[in-house]
Amino acid sequence: MTPPDFTGLGGAAATLYPMMCVGAAGGILALANALPEACVRLFELTKAGKHDEAIALQRELVPVARLLGATHGVPGLKAALNLLGYDVGVPRPPLQPLPESVIPALRDALAHFEEIPA
Repeated sequence: MTPPDFTGLGGAAATLYPMMCVGAAGGILALANALPEACVRLFELTKAGKHDEAIALQRELVPVARLLGATHGVPGLKAALNLLGYDVGVPRPPLQPLPESVIPALRDALAHFEEIPA
């Protein structure tokens, strides 16, 4: 029911591959701030029809996407960027920084994609 020139974009990295398979042209992803190369690679693999590789990468991205999205939101994204060496500070109130107890899990999830400083 949309006009022919309508472009749909997904908004969740955890579902980028299936969204593109059903017609989304791409995505606007918070995860791309932390893992841009992996997100672009998933886009490229999907567009090229390399579905086995795209599915494998999508599965690798899901745990990180969930940590930075639904589970921890903006505080998780800021913590991830800080772990990656970008000084983005802490979230503005009323949001609180990510609890220190969660940082190791986030570091482990990111380490699969990037070299994280100790």
